[in-house]
Amino acid sequence: MAQARKAYLAGQYPQAVDDLKQAAQAGSAEAAYKLGVIYEHGHHVPHDYAQAAQWYRQAALKKDPDAANNLGFLYYTGIGGNQDYAQAFKWFKQAAESGDNEAQTNLAGMYYHGKGVARNYKKAAKWYAAAAAQGNPYAQNNLGYLYQHGLGVRRDYKKAYAWFRKAGAQGEAFAQRNLALMLESGWGVKQDYLEASAWYEKAARQGNPLAQRSLGVMYEFGRGVPKDAVKAYSWYWLAAQNGSLRAKADAFRVAKILSPAQIAEAKNEAAADKIAAPQAQGASQKP
Repeated sequence: MAQARKAYLAGQYPQAVDDLKQAAQAGSAEAAYKLGVIYEHGHHVPHDYAQAAQWYRQAALKKDPDAANNLGFLYYTGIGGNQDYAQAFKWFKQAAESGDNEAQTNLAGMYYHGKGVARNYKKAAKWYAAAAAQGNPYAQNNLGYLYQHGLGVRRDYKKAYAWFRKAGAQGEAFAQRNLALMLESGWGVKQDYLEASAWYEKAARQGNPLAQRSLGVMYEFGRGVPKDAVKAYSWYWLAAQNGSLRAKADAFRVAKILSPAQIAEAKNEAAADKIAAPQAQGASQKP
């Protein structure tokens, strides 16, 4: 491993790979994991998902949690053409039981969606809670959602709000939008349009189309922000570009009270941000 690091830092990448292979063949789980990463991402070698899976498996069989999670990720996503939810579940579970919070989140997601295993909200909540306690923002948001809707746990708006706030503070856009909705609606917390609009904007600026539309509503009706039809149209238009059909209808309605110059101004303002919609988390891995 020491020779591999030295060669890598010196830019001698073929030598570094050879050294890692020697270390892996001698039994190093760390070396096998690093080879998996190198071949999966094509770090100075051609992408080779079959080799990545091979090396991840070798490390995972030695109980390396990062390797097990990444092997599960390859099976979950089908990268390389081998999608297999049962195998993904197996490796996520191994890594999750060793305490890996990304694997715990991934395993919870499989229980939530019923992929590779029977749908079980209670077990989803258990694993989201384990990862959330370690600070994983995706798990915190999803645990909040379960509490908000009473899925696998007793409905509890205060707990939902608390978990959304933890995840939102870490920049998780879906949690920021969920937090804003609770503040706007007064679910589990005192209704506060001002703070709601601030959280909507945080999520909107990360590309969340639901938050973008909601921020448009806040501007259209002056809730927590000054009433401003141009800004309302700008956020509606942006949300519509990111796939919100309701926002498209909202933009059409507001456009009727705006001049062509105001519409152009709103579109220019929205286009300047070029905010693309974020993707909901499916499964994640360590680089």
